[in-house]
Amino acid sequence: MESGLLESMERLEVEAGWWLDISGGEVKVVLLISVSHANKTIILDKWELATTPNLEAIEDHPHPTITVPTKTSHVEIVDGRATGAPLRLSFNKIFLCDPGPGKGDIVFTTKDLEAYSAYVWRFSQ
Repeated sequence: MESGLLESMERLEVEAGWWLDISGGEVKVVLLISVSHANKTIILDKWELATTPNLEAIEDHPHPTITVPTKTSHVEIVDGRATGAPLRLSFNKIFLCDPGPGKGDIVFTTKDLEAYSAYVWRFSQ
């Protein structure tokens, strides 16, 4: 876990890519959270490694696909209203094992995210 107080979203995205790349596959998911008091906005972006077509495939590097850090989910909470929900975090990618009985993915619904937003604004005054 890394936090970036006062860092731009662009810088946080670079760091998400760094964690996914440098870990050699050990880091499976990165969750970025950006809070803007000025706009009363919270942004949550989930980043994972994803395999995509290699648009630069050439004779020297003929691999048809590449694995790159990719934003796989985007949620915005503006004035307490969430769009882009639900936010799902894979149990396997967080705990690095299969879920046992009664366990499963972590899912934040629209209602959960809007309640989170209310909590953030209430206690950040």
